[in-house]
Amino acid sequence: MKIAGQLAYQIFASTFPLARVYMADSIYFVPRLEIYKEAHKDNLQWLGRELGIHEWHQELFDCDKFALMFRARMVGMNMVTQLKNPQIDIAPLPIATIYYHIGARRGMGHAINAGIYYDENDNFQVCCIEPQPTPSEKHQTGGIVNLTSEEKDSCWYVSF
Repeated sequence: MKIAGQLAYQIFASTFPLARVYMADSIYFVPRLEIYKEAHKDNLQWLGRELGIHEWHQELFDCDKFALMFRARMVGMNMVTQLKNPQIDIAPLPIATIYYHIGARRGMGHAINAGIYYDENDNFQVCCIEPQPTPSEKHQTGGIVNLTSEEKDSCWYVSF
């Protein structure tokens, strides 16, 4: 399902009301939630198998790098799908890197991903994805996570 970039912008801006939201494209392809779940699992396998990255490393490969890699891999996989299947009319995915404060505590900044998907009633929703494979204080297993309203309000940056 495609949506205009302005609508994607409004969805992210209403989910993270105090954040600066940056958008790159004028139209987006919105997938089902399962696409993000599968991509997360595939990304962790790829990081381990191809790059030998199995865990968090302070400053070298930490939350912002995991979020960047996950977003880049999803964008890349989407582009390859389009190139291999030109008859499929798709567009960029609305997958963002977001920065927020864990537990809404200043000084506990964290980067994860967020994506727009459509649910079983064809309503647009935002999911948050913890791209790291190692346990942290809040995010024990990675994958889809639920931010509190305070954490959403603490988000200061969204880029998609």
